[in-house]
Amino acid sequence: MPDPETNYQMLEQEIVAFIRCSKTRSQSDEFDTLARRIFAYQFENNSPYQNYCRSLGIDHADDLKHWTAIPAIPTEAFKTLAFPISTFPIEDAAVRFETSGTTSDQAYPGHHHFLTTTLY
Repeated sequence: MPDPETNYQMLEQEIVAFIRCSKTRSQSDEFDTLARRIFAYQFENNSPYQNYCRSLGIDHADDLKHWTAIPAIPTEAFKTLAFPISTFPIEDAAVRFETSGTTSDQAYPGHHHFLTTTLY
């Protein structure tokens, strides 16, 4: 099995290819497969997300049979958690976006880290 960084790079390339070809291919099955692979990667490499999924009764990435069952992290989590929600060490981030914090009185402004900006 490839290491998480290699796995990320492979997924990133597949996502870009899918986006570029999406106008000429049938999307439903391909999108479902790709979305569930991305979910599996995030589930395996993001402990806070995995814990959140487990709190919802999802114990394994294979538990999901369709992309519409993938749980979204509540937006508030990015604004209030004092730890990163990331699949990679945040010191490896190429870009870090930070909320201004003007809409709440939280002591911890929200951060979102990107390993690359390719998909952004």
